[in-house]
Formats: sequence, structure tokens, C-alpha cells
Amino acid sequence: MARNDLGHWVPGTSGNPGGRQKPPDGLRTRLAKLSPRAVERLGELLDSDDERVRLEAAKALLDRHLGRPAIQGNISLHRAEADGYLARAA
Repeated sequence: MARNDLGHWVPGTSGNPGGRQKPPDGLRTRLAKLSPRAVERLGELLDSDDERVRLEAAKALLDRHLGRPAIQGNISLHRAEADGYLARAA
């Protein structure tokens, strides 16, 4: 795998030239057959006496139906922080 002096990939090369591995034969078919049972069980767990179980079942159902929420970060730099390391580094 070709890299330049800075360790960056040379144009036209890839760190994963073979791509993602394919799942074993029949796995998708087996999962498709089991999915209705799994969804039914998660639905049953929504009525659990344990609140933690209900929460995890609800999250699992929503994550698979709506997709997981995007992870967001909020980075802000206040003047008091800038007076420390960043001010000295400049």
C-alpha cells in the first residue's frame, strides 16, 4: 500500500482494496426469517415490569425503524481557556 513521506495515501491507492467482506451464504435469508420473531419479542419487552428493559426495547425498535440519531458535538472556546495553552502557543 503506497504512502507518501507524510504517511498519506498516494492518489489511486486504498487501505482496503478488497472492500467489505461479504456475509456468509444464507445469512441474510436466515436473518430475514428470524426478524419477525425478534420484532415481536421486542414488542413484548415494551410491557416488561423492569423500566430498563422497556427503555432498551424501545430504543432498539426506534433505532431500527428510524435509524440511530446522528452524533453531534459542540466545541466552543472561551477567552479564559484561550489565555492558557493556546495563547502561549501562538
